[in-house]
Amino acid sequence: MYGASLTRFRNPAGGFATTADIEAAALPAIGAGLRLDEAELGWVTNAYLLAFGGCMLVGGRAVDLLGPRRVFGVGLAVFTGASALAGFAPSMWPLIAARALPGVGVAIVVPARPAPPYRPDGSTCLAR
Repeated sequence: MYGASLTRFRNPAGGFATTADIEAAALPAIGAGLRLDEAELGWVTNAYLLAFGGCMLVGGRAVDLLGPRRVFGVGLAVFTGASALAGFAPSMWPLIAARALPGVGVAIVVPARPAPPYRPDGSTCLAR
């Protein structure tokens, strides 16, 4: 799956869904299960976004030093493992920490993924 984006995927309705959209749909169930109020639920989303934004430059530098294929694999492993940890979080603070780690994983993956060989309008960028 080299080159796949972890932060967006095409949904059947034709639009794009982000991890924030998916998380927002799950927040009421998470809040009910862990007995969290709205302010505490906000930190679940903010932890991911802060870690993602804060580590993007570090991910880009890691790609420069180690190469995109290796960094992509490490970022994917961090994202997958941390997402699994978030599913088993017993309370608010472990959940917030476990939601920050996938943000770090995605911040590592995004600079490592290759650019698509096509333009958004569907035409190709490749020279013939």
